[in-house]
Amino acid sequence: MAALPSLQGGGAPPLDRAYLATAVSLLPGVELLGTTTKGTSVSRALTAGFALECALKAFLANAGFTENELRKKPWLHDLEALWGEAEKRGLKLPSKAPSWVELLNSLHNSPYHLRYPTKVNGLVLPGPDPLTKELRAIVDEVEAIVCP
Repeated sequence: MAALPSLQGGGAPPLDRAYLATAVSLLPGVELLGTTTKGTSVSRALTAGFALECALKAFLANAGFTENELRKKPWLHDLEALWGEAEKRGLKLPSKAPSWVELLNSLHNSPYHLRYPTKVNGLVLPGPDPLTKELRAIVDEVEAIVCP
């Protein structure tokens, strides 16, 4: 696992490593929250969505996307758009995002129901499996590409 980039010596880390460091640092939280189901499903989904977004953006930044591009639609918070572009550019992913990604995307992307559930009666959240195992595999693969 990559350590968070050091800011010693001045300057920010390269974009791909900064995104990767965030994904790597969030993953243990997703895994821990996946070991219990009592009261952790919202926390797990929120953390997993952000970790997946950062892992996919790390890969795309490594492939040449700029920070400005990744901060705009369609890439902004759209997990399915990020997934499709990463798969198209060579990340070993199924061409169709799995159901847990589709479900996370419906919560993580605009209108951000997971963060601001003001106009919903309830949330349907992905369970810990296969989300946790598959997210770990994605982060590990991106790490191997960004930090060979």
